[in-house]
Amino acid sequence: MATDSRPHSTRPDKTLRLNYSGRIIDHLGIQMYQSPVAAIAELVANAWDADATRVAITLPEALGETAEVIVKDDGVGMNFEECDERFLNVGYARRGHQATERSPSKDRSILGRKGIGKFAGFGIAQVIEVETISEQNGERTVFEMDIDRIRSGDYVNTGGTDITVIAYEGPDNERCRYHGTTVRLKRLSMQRNRTPQVFARSMARRFLLHQLAVDFQILVNNHPLPEEDLQPQFSFPRDYRDNERPGELYTDDEWGTESVAGEAVRWRIRFYEDPISDEELQGIGVFAGGKMVQSPFFFNLAGGLSGQHGQQYISGQILADFLDAQEDDLIAPERQRVNWDHPAAAELQNWGQERLRQLLAIWRDRRGEQRQKVLVERLHPLTSRLDKLGRHERRTVMQAVKRLAQVETLSQGQFEELGTALLTAWEQGRLRDLIDRIAQSDDMDADHLIEILAEAEVLTALNMAEAVMTKLQAVEGLEKRIENRDLENAVRDYISQHPWLVSPKWETFAVEQGVKTLVQQAAKEAGMDTHEDFKGRIDLALASGEHLLILEFMRPGLTLDWDHVDRFDQYIRIMRDTITANTGADFNRVTGYIIADRLHTRTGLPGRIEALVPHGMFAMDWSTLLRQAAAQWRDFFDILVTRNPQDERLQMLRTEPPE
Repeated sequence: MATDSRPHSTRPDKTLRLNYSGRIIDHLGIQMYQSPVAAIAELVANAWDADATRVAITLPEALGETAEVIVKDDGVGMNFEECDERFLNVGYARRGHQATERSPSKDRSILGRKGIGKFAGFGIAQVIEVETISEQNGERTVFEMDIDRIRSGDYVNTGGTDITVIAYEGPDNERCRYHGTTVRLKRLSMQRNRTPQVFARSMARRFLLHQLAVDFQILVNNHPLPEEDLQPQFSFPRDYRDNERPGELYTDDEWGTESVAGEAVRWRIRFYEDPISDEELQGIGVFAGGKMVQSPFFFNLAGGLSGQHGQQYISGQILADFLDAQEDDLIAPERQRVNWDHPAAAELQNWGQERLRQLLAIWRDRRGEQRQKVLVERLHPLTSRLDKLGRHERRTVMQAVKRLAQVETLSQGQFEELGTALLTAWEQGRLRDLIDRIAQSDDMDADHLIEILAEAEVLTALNMAEAVMTKLQAVEGLEKRIENRDLENAVRDYISQHPWLVSPKWETFAVEQGVKTLVQQAAKEAGMDTHEDFKGRIDLALASGEHLLILEFMRPGLTLDWDHVDRFDQYIRIMRDTITANTGADFNRVTGYIIADRLHTRTGLPGRIEALVPHGMFAMDWSTLLRQAAAQWRDFFDILVTRNPQDERLQMLRTEPPE
């Protein structure tokens, strides 16, 4: 960028005056902009009005005395006279009495109307420094406003307040190329510093300009505002069926356009699979000229709606430019509230209420249909179980599932879990009366749901307790076979496929076949494939995430010696070197276990084994491993039973384990 070689004047012999309109006390409203997003949004709107194509927002890394927020645009800028007569004239409205005023070069709808948004920076800063270069004549003006000095003057004194002029440079055609305005907010009063990512998401929800205008870009710390990162479950008008579409609706991609009181209104309303936790996203935001004028809400709908719970899942945008083109000003100063009592806005509110009622009802039915479809797919592997039911029973269970799918407060995961539990409960003869009542119910209410969930909780505990008891018996049976030194191939294979038999903590691990060749090669390099004592061992590789678990089960009865341990040590280290060398592999951690008998009979061997522990290698004898597994499963079983001490079915498992 070319620079002006002429000397800069730091305190020129010029003055600027801040002139107060008679309504300053009502209009300044600094408290409305105490949110950084609200304050900076006004500066972005000013850049839009100035025909900027790019606005760069720079946030500080940390708050402190020298921290600044910088907003820089490449708009038309201002000459000295415009700074004095327009910017510093509080209440100066660029539109004047022309509500439909447009920008001169890009023919944009002007957002500024009240003439106070330029002072929004005082909501988060004590000092506003403005540097502006005029595209018209290249004048460069730098001035500073200090809120403490402004407040010290008499508000009703029409003589105004002196503003500090830091620098002024006269007209220069060469400098015209660098037109634009930079606003620095200093002596920040913000209580906390938002991350650039969070700030950018909030800013994106205030504007649609960056989406709708091809010649306007907003950057936060050099990154553009993000697009919506959530994928909707349903999007309207895109997902309307032919018999649901309103008359006179025109669609463009995912947006629809309708006429409301003779004015064009564009809209897009989406429903998400899970409740929306972010308050800035939940509800329908109304925009005019690409900027939000009504924070997300539900058009002031009252209760008693079909699908009312859908309000937790809904987010949308309404583009109604006509709201900001009325002779009467319908928009609150902070551009977050519309005067819905005004006749021009009331018709849009009525339309919004009607559209929301329709979409909430559609959402309720569509969500139920989709849930039932998901459950049918989920139950596909269980069709053999369903086929064993009689026709009437199958119809009852599926009808109950359908009613359950219509309970709006259930998340998808809760619905799937509960639906599967219903089928299991019916098969086991439990809760049949309750399930039949669900199937016959036309409208599932909260009381029914609480009843189901309360019983389902016990049912889940009962099913888990029975499963744990079965596993416990299997572990104890395996322990007896090991004590008898019985480890035939079938038993070894079963251990490989069911690692939970030796420890509950390994239930999340799955057999990893992808490293089979690496395991065999490492065992060969360590000499384990030809060693007599290692023949017939279980060679098991398990994986969970980036963790690879290698287990070597030596034949019961063999005494562990130095040679066994050395070969195992070499084997695991070879595996680690191989995994490390393959940087594109899925694993970054390898742990090894060797299971054998009589670990302590060789002189010095316990110390050698202990030295391997810090290196993620462990040794354990068969009896200890299985006793620990059985004890852990018993503890798990006791926890399940004690959580429901009043349920006789769970208590009976203590004395009458399942067959």
